[in-house]
Amino acid sequence: MVVGREEEVERAMIVCQVHAKAGLSPGRATKQYADQLDQQYKRKREFSSTREGKKRRLELKEQRHSSRTSFEVREGLTYKSDIGNHITTKDTTEIPAPIHQPVCYHGVIDENYTEVFFDLETTGLERTAHILQLAAVAGEQNYNCYILPKIPILKKASEVTKITLQNGILYHDDEPVHTTAIRQAVQGFADFLKQFQNPILVGHNIKSFDCQVFVNTLESIGLYDMFKNLLCMDTLLLFKDIKPGLPSYRQESLVREILSVSYDAHNALQDVQILQSVYIHSNISSEKFKEHTFTMIYVKERIKYCKMKTANQRTLQFLVQQNVVSNCIAEKMAGSGLSYNNLKLAYDRDGVDGLEAVLTERQRDGKPRVTKTRRIIDNIVRHFVMKI
Repeated sequence: MVVGREEEVERAMIVCQVHAKAGLSPGRATKQYADQLDQQYKRKREFSSTREGKKRRLELKEQRHSSRTSFEVREGLTYKSDIGNHITTKDTTEIPAPIHQPVCYHGVIDENYTEVFFDLETTGLERTAHILQLAAVAGEQNYNCYILPKIPILKKASEVTKITLQNGILYHDDEPVHTTAIRQAVQGFADFLKQFQNPILVGHNIKSFDCQVFVNTLESIGLYDMFKNLLCMDTLLLFKDIKPGLPSYRQESLVREILSVSYDAHNALQDVQILQSVYIHSNISSEKFKEHTFTMIYVKERIKYCKMKTANQRTLQFLVQQNVVSNCIAEKMAGSGLSYNNLKLAYDRDGVDGLEAVLTERQRDGKPRVTKTRRIIDNIVRHFVMKI
């Protein structure tokens, strides 16, 4: 049985009266609790009769209705008399709930950690590029390994790294280098890290590039679990924080700014050695260091999210080309988990209301999933009306 506020207050007061008649404890705590309930109820009743109170009730009612409507549109037909004889793919296909970007956790950092400076040279700038060189340094210890790729090296990549592939032989600066299979190179790197106490990978721009290439590689060879508990720290983000206003944060520019020397290497081993020098010279506090750490688990989640978003964006390019929506809105839809087929399904299920319910669905932060702008929603509706 559900007890209302008035009944709850009344019961508490009756308990006080019973205590008094029975000659028991004065029931001070009980009476105090009853008085508190009474005051809360009075305040709530007074607020509910004001303009703001009525407005708030309408807002909550609208939110509940919007949430229920968007859920029904996303889920499709779940119950209906004789549903088994009329069910279709349109009825059972689910539109995904709003998807959010992965949260970057800093992880738990032991006080006695070791900075291991890490860099990759790759066949290109795609996150699915193959690793050509894997290098790391921690103090006087270093690891350096060249890997024979299974895909061609892009011309621009060779111009930067000076690494070329000719007749199955890898060259650096026109000199042949010894190569290792990627699996052996990664296992060798894991063995290198084991000699350090709580190693943390440190590198320049590794959060958006090197670590993503590395995780993709680890997954492709089945060795991700070997590295999943590692923490990383990006010096690009670190130096943007501690040295605001610099004209450039490229590693070459930071070397000139901090060490006052010229530097134009793009060899992974030389890159990590000079980065270690820049880091040591900068006297980075452990607090600042920890602020810019991230986990390998975050990197994996980020890769998954970006793949989903990119796939959805491809399906929405037709709407952009037809000037139905802007690139910005298409990107927002894709990032929230919506593809073109999801929009069409929402329209097929409930027309204008279905599309509006999905696009305006309220998220955890109170913002709409995509937009509440009537003009944008009407443009998408017109597109599907003309397609019929």
